[in-house]
Amino acid sequence: MLTGFRHEGRAKRYRRFVLHKCDNRKCCNPKHLFLGSMRANLLDAYAKGRKTQPRSAHVNAKLTLEQVRNIRTTYDAGYTRQVDLAAKYGVSQRAISLIIRRETYKDVEDGV
Repeated sequence: MLTGFRHEGRAKRYRRFVLHKCDNRKCCNPKHLFLGSMRANLLDAYAKGRKTQPRSAHVNAKLTLEQVRNIRTTYDAGYTRQVDLAAKYGVSQRAISLIIRRETYKDVEDGV
């Protein structure tokens, strides 16, 4: 069923949005507008610095800053294995590995 601009039950990623090249909300110059997906809109916002969000403050982040620091400190000291840390904090071993290698929670400084 078609309801106005979008299809009923379809995910947002299938919809097209009107995006602004100039980032002026009041602008309606057709030369400054282009069609894009939700993903394109978010990537544009991050690229232009309009949207930033530290990973540790992300809505889906399961660990606190202190827990991340404890994981890194404990593992770096050689006291435990990644699988044991994963069980303790209720996350996967892969999540622990990414934390230890500083590929996730990059904004968390060690020992602060």
